[in-house]
Amino acid sequence: MIKILHSRLESPRKILVVFGKDLPFVPDFTITAESAPEVLRAEFAPCSRALEIVSYCAHAGGFRFELSEKNFPNICRAGGTDYYLCGNFNNWGAAIGDNKWKLKRDGDVWHIDVPSEVFADRRKKYLFKIACPHRWLEPRPDSPNVDRDAEGNLNLRLAPDKTGKNLVEVYLKADFDLRGGSHISAPQISDTISEIDKLPVMLTMDCEEPLGAHIENGDTVFTAFAPRADGVELVIKRIDGEAYESFEMKKIHRGVWQARLSGNLHGALYGYKVRGRNLDSLTAFEPDKLIADPFARALEKSSGLGFVVDAKTLPRPRKRFNPPHWHDLVILETHVRDLLKNAPAYIDPSEKLGFAGLAKWLKDPDCYLRRCGANCIELMPVHEFAYEHPAEYQWGYMPVNWFAPSSAYAQYPQKMSQLAEFAELVESFHAAGLAVVLDVVYNHLGNPNSLLIMGKQYFFETAIDGSLMNYSGCGNDFRSGTPVGMRLILESLKFYVEHFDVDGFRFDLAELLGVDALKTIERELKKIKPSIILIAEPWSFRGHIANALKETGFASWNDGFREFAKSYALGGGNVDGFRHFLGGSAGGVAAWPAQTVNYIESHDDMCFLDRIAQSHDNPTFEDERRYKLGYAFALLSHGIPMLAEGFDLIRTKHGLNNTYLNGDVNALDYGRALRRTGVGDWLRRLVKFRLGAQAAALRLGHPASGGFFKFFKDGESNAMGALYNADSSLRAKKIFAAFNPSIFEQSIHLEGFCLNSFRQIADIDRFEHSGLADMRLEPEVSALNMPPLSVAIWIER
Repeated sequence: MIKILHSRLESPRKILVVFGKDLPFVPDFTITAESAPEVLRAEFAPCSRALEIVSYCAHAGGFRFELSEKNFPNICRAGGTDYYLCGNFNNWGAAIGDNKWKLKRDGDVWHIDVPSEVFADRRKKYLFKIACPHRWLEPRPDSPNVDRDAEGNLNLRLAPDKTGKNLVEVYLKADFDLRGGSHISAPQISDTISEIDKLPVMLTMDCEEPLGAHIENGDTVFTAFAPRADGVELVIKRIDGEAYESFEMKKIHRGVWQARLSGNLHGALYGYKVRGRNLDSLTAFEPDKLIADPFARALEKSSGLGFVVDAKTLPRPRKRFNPPHWHDLVILETHVRDLLKNAPAYIDPSEKLGFAGLAKWLKDPDCYLRRCGANCIELMPVHEFAYEHPAEYQWGYMPVNWFAPSSAYAQYPQKMSQLAEFAELVESFHAAGLAVVLDVVYNHLGNPNSLLIMGKQYFFETAIDGSLMNYSGCGNDFRSGTPVGMRLILESLKFYVEHFDVDGFRFDLAELLGVDALKTIERELKKIKPSIILIAEPWSFRGHIANALKETGFASWNDGFREFAKSYALGGGNVDGFRHFLGGSAGGVAAWPAQTVNYIESHDDMCFLDRIAQSHDNPTFEDERRYKLGYAFALLSHGIPMLAEGFDLIRTKHGLNNTYLNGDVNALDYGRALRRTGVGDWLRRLVKFRLGAQAAALRLGHPASGGFFKFFKDGESNAMGALYNADSSLRAKKIFAAFNPSIFEQSIHLEGFCLNSFRQIADIDRFEHSGLADMRLEPEVSALNMPPLSVAIWIER
């Protein structure tokens, strides 16, 4: 007898059955379910389906292997990317770069044909994977032939006795019911009874109705999406009511439940109880648990219910703000409470916890955010996030709702003040001339997790055994590719643009959303705000998509830049790296300069000072110089510079690595700047220079010409000079910058270039936009002698 390994519903009327080996004929099938549809016919799946499902099939005297987005998520379709077949039959990574194992491209599909003798040993378990020179591609975790090793790595199995004739398509006379348990068997040829996986069909389910609570013709309509539920109960507490009321919701079509109550119930609290049968590990129903609506516009608290919000009461910006062009941005990444805790201003203690306090401080001309020089603020997550007590400190990366501004940052969350307070905060930023980018987390959810109960397998990536995938490192990976999943993301993003006039978003672990989802987001948001700023953290524990994002309008956090800048500040690095990163990572992660976000520190991990200093609490003279050298490299490179909060305070977290719960350590120490006024002043002047008219050559809105940069060095030294606009292709002044990260004086040969027509505006200790009055660095003949650990800048007269 031949085992059935797997069966899944691929359309409402078609089941794919995977057998343990090739079949001699197509058998008859029996389906067991509460309302089992009749079988119309069964036939072997075509070879093209086998390639999509298990990534190989028997083909022309051997086996054909195929790579596409259907079986390997997040491949890069950009030209110049080569892929190789790797496995235990060709020494895995040794095959990378070997043309014998290189896949041929045919449109958006890559394939390779391998002779059958390579897999002649029928006793052996052959494993394979696809790789490019810098990355192993992860196969779909629900592939029938996936093989997880002891370290948790996913590979694919090839068996010579499974050549495609082990795949059978069974066609049905009627649509399949997705709710209950169901099984399929083939008694003629197998003694296996296989549970039918309904995921492929369930993932196509959609809802055309507005989801959440809406006021319609004087009534309040509640609409919920729970694809495998047996029933949904609406629980509501009216403003003037003392008790909760329950109403059974009506199923209006597949997965969609609705209730209509008379009257405008604005301000009422509501939630759902979702009933269903947990017949397998692919559902997580808790029928007695009251959960918040994931489409609620405001929550009473992170573990509480949502409010009914009449759309007419939602904020609307009085005037739309136009952010700077991408190439003119300098971003400051910051956290609401890090700014406020030690703020040198009178702010009522009740306001210091959130939106209201920051909005109040922003009206003060001496507010730190007005003085540091950045023209764009990137706020760490402000969506409703999990907390035990509203006063506790969190970074906010465990969201529980993607519409609601955080109730922890509101003064009166029981009255929905978070909506008006966040609107006032954004307006205050704009009044100060600062664009607002929100750090958003759409790759996973925190607890309580309403979506897990409403549709575990629909909303979250799962393995065949029903376990949640965890490439986010947070226990659950959101499934963005479903219609309602994508709708949830898009509608929440549009909500923040339309009602609060937010200027952009930075997507946490964007690799888990995937390039296609990010393209959809870009297209839809630009319809509302063409100037929208879109930034991706282009990695996860699964992979890296910065190269693929070159095809899009997204900028990417550049981790390569971060590591090079640290190495260079410590005297390492190399000439090629200097040219590459200072030049905007052209040919790397950026197709145009502003597609790379250049940073040397962020909220994650240690501060830059802590990574480079001998003493983070009492940095030495050399530590301070290295610190300024690193930030100078970021601010003088092509791309979007991103500064960390407190960059001009020479911030330290005392060597601590992961401080996501440590508000005392993260809070900015404004007094620290008073102890090192020279360093802070120098850095702020550098930011001002970056954004000034003299520095247009630093802010290209298009790829640089081939002769735009001219670089200078001397022998094996890593001291470097860079001339910007060397070919005069830009109508802007030329800039010359020189760096010496060595602890010794170094000479830079200028080779036919003369600084006589330039004026020096900065060295490592001074910064004067009008030019240094004395003690300037002067070239000796054709060489420039740079002091140890130094930076110097010249501008064309």
